[in-house]
Amino acid sequence: MRRNRTYLGGGMIVVGVAMMLLVPIFFWQSHAGAKALLQAAPAPIHIVLSQKEGVLFPAPAKTIALPMVGTPIGSLSIDSIDLQAPIVEGTSDWQLRDGVGHLGATPLPGEMGVSILAGHNVTFFHEIGQLQAGDLIRVKTAQGIFVYSVFKHQILHVGGTLPNAHLPELALETCYPFNDWNLTPFRYMVEAVLVKSALA
Repeated sequence: MRRNRTYLGGGMIVVGVAMMLLVPIFFWQSHAGAKALLQAAPAPIHIVLSQKEGVLFPAPAKTIALPMVGTPIGSLSIDSIDLQAPIVEGTSDWQLRDGVGHLGATPLPGEMGVSILAGHNVTFFHEIGQLQAGDLIRVKTAQGIFVYSVFKHQILHVGGTLPNAHLPELALETCYPFNDWNLTPFRYMVEAVLVKSALA
């Protein structure tokens, strides 16, 4: 009986140590994958400024077909929270492991309507709650460079109504609370409106 307990205790220690080693491995994989995707992200070749006087908002990108799931579509940068991340098409765990994912049911960044980008709350989007009104979010895709200004934060229940707009907007979405490693019933969302565009 005592020998069984010894084996059980030893086994539990081994499992515990293995689980603790998974945390740094997860962060290392996310960092390495993001670095590779950022290098592969498409860059506009020729930029033409599209903001015109008298227009209520900068020119949006033309609507194009969604790329295949898993395809790198661009990069996201937010200077105020020192964030730089690749954007890939799709929001499954596989896509979110190495970057920020575009929700396929929404327009691509820069297009008319609300484009939703999702990221893990313990990696890329851990600090989006610190964004202030007016902070700038920069998205670079093959369609151009799009700069958004933060105007709203909200906490939504999973399955709740997603933001909808007739202007080109961007929403960043992550699980909430930020320090929870499990799937949660809530989502934290930051909304931003397009304030400048440079179409490719």
